[in-house]
Amino acid sequence: MHICGDMMCFVTGKYSRGLPLGGMIGYVMDGDLPRAHRNVRRAIQRERRPLRITTGGAFQPTPLLPDSTWHGQTHHQREGGGITIFHLLLPVRRRPADSN
Repeated sequence: MHICGDMMCFVTGKYSRGLPLGGMIGYVMDGDLPRAHRNVRRAIQRERRPLRITTGGAFQPTPLLPDSTWHGQTHHQREGGGITIFHLLLPVRRRPADSN
């Protein structure tokens, strides 16, 4: 998983110079949203220092999608002001019913 490398492009301004918002889409190839969500949160937490996560800015639910369990947002400090990154996890296929 190369989440944090791609997120760094928002934090450094490569993808978002002068913009206060960004977005990332994660395609969950096996459809296992709970596992993908857990892994994304862990990866972000593990790299919180280089990602310049602000106080209270770790992966959290987004008010833009209040009924969604799997989407979220993070807040980062950077030169010239902060940025909020929205994270959308989209299943490519559904898990079989018997594997829940």
